[in-house]
Amino acid sequence: MKLKQALLIGLALFISKSAYSNPSECWVEDPDVQGTYEGDCVAGKANGFGVSTGKDTYKGEFKDGYLHGKGTYTWQSGRVYEGDWVDGKRTGKGKWQECGPASGCDYYEGEWLNSKFNGFGTFSYRCNCKFIGCQRCTDHGLFEDGKLIESAPSDVTSIKEFKAWKMKESKKINAYEDKVRSFRSNLSVGDDSSVGIIIEVKENIVKVQTNDSQCTQRNNDGDCLNWITTPVEKWFKKNDIYPRD
Repeated sequence: MKLKQALLIGLALFISKSAYSNPSECWVEDPDVQGTYEGDCVAGKANGFGVSTGKDTYKGEFKDGYLHGKGTYTWQSGRVYEGDWVDGKRTGKGKWQECGPASGCDYYEGEWLNSKFNGFGTFSYRCNCKFIGCQRCTDHGLFEDGKLIESAPSDVTSIKEFKAWKMKESKKINAYEDKVRSFRSNLSVGDDSSVGIIIEVKENIVKVQTNDSQCTQRNNDGDCLNWITTPVEKWFKKNDIYPRD
C-alpha cells in the first residue's frame, strides 16, 4: 500500500512538473519571447496558457510551442497586439497599437491574416506631420495584405454589413447609369441637362443655352462685389452631359 501511494505521489509530481515548467524545459517558437516561461507545458513545449518573456513578452495561449489562440504580445518598443493567433501569426480578430513619444498613437482594430491587416477593420493613424503637430486620419473598410483596398462608411462595422452596403451601392450606381444612358439616347430640345437647356441635338453633340458669369468689381480682399451673367450658347459632346439632379 505504501509503495502504491509513493508511486501515485511520484506520478502526480511528474505530471505537475510537465504541466507547469521552467524555461529550460519548455520550448517556445518565437525567438523574441524566448527567455523565461511560466505556464502549461506538455512534452517539453508550451501548451495551454502561459507567459513567455525575452526581448518582448507574450501572455496567452500556446499550442506545441507556437503562439496560438488568444493572447497579448507586447514589444520592447511599447507596441501592443491583443487578439487571435494561429501558428505564431496574428490571424483572426485583434487590436494593435503603437504610440509615439509626443504625437499620439496609431491603432488598428479588425481582422488579420499572417500578421497583416486583412479583412474588415479600422486603422487610425497620425498624418500630415510635416505641418505643426499631426492630424488624425482614418482608413475604414476592407484591407488586404496590410493596405486599404475599399473604403466603407463609418456606420458599417462588419464584413457582413460591408457586403450588404456594397450590394446596395452597386444597385444605386447601376440605376443611375441606366438613367444617364436613357437621358442621352432620348435627348430633345428643352431638356434640362447638367450644363444647360438643350436647344439643338445632332448625332454626337448637342447645343445648350447656359450662362457665363463675370466679376466686374472686387474689394481689396479680392472678393467679388458685382457679377454680370450673360446667356451664351455652347456645344457639348453627348457623353459629357448628364441629367440634372
